[in-house]
Amino acid sequence: MTLGLGVADRGTTGTGSLLGLGYDQSTGPIATLDVRLFVDETGSAARYFRHGPVARVSYFAGPTLGVERAAFTNVPIDLGYAGRLELPCMGEGDRHVYLAGFLAVTGVYADAGRGDWRTEPNTETDVAITSASRALDHAGLGGALGVAMDVHFGAFALGVGVDLRQYFGIDTAVARDLVWSGLVRVGVDLAVPR
Repeated sequence: MTLGLGVADRGTTGTGSLLGLGYDQSTGPIATLDVRLFVDETGSAARYFRHGPVARVSYFAGPTLGVERAAFTNVPIDLGYAGRLELPCMGEGDRHVYLAGFLAVTGVYADAGRGDWRTEPNTETDVAITSASRALDHAGLGGALGVAMDVHFGAFALGVGVDLRQYFGIDTAVARDLVWSGLVRVGVDLAVPR
């Protein structure tokens, strides 16, 4: 299980004329919680390669992680399959180094807010933002993939990863979102005996 904190860049199509307010593009912090269940197999290859299901939830809400304002508050949930390959030449003693990756189906709920930046009240832009915050709430479905390099010190895990997520809006003006993220991951690797 790992917690991730990093930076994400989201690009959206189908938001109309609200350019530059965070509806079309936004960069900011992202937080993730990731649970992977690796199957313990027997055999020579199983010593270095493990695989199994992954479940992950993320939270991304503009440049302030939703503390002040956000054009969209995105909550993606990924369900997929992950694998990790131990690199024994880089490990020593209680330190193990892994190259990991996952491929998943992603579902997302995006709550449209009042934009990433403040605007003057009672202006044409303010009226458009109010309308957008009601009309651009959406759900989406798509895919996600990611790679990571993790170092384990006993049960403690520390790593870095890069993810790509693309989803398509369901019954909404928002046609597509593409989200890149880079993460620092911290967690624990718990072995459950059979």
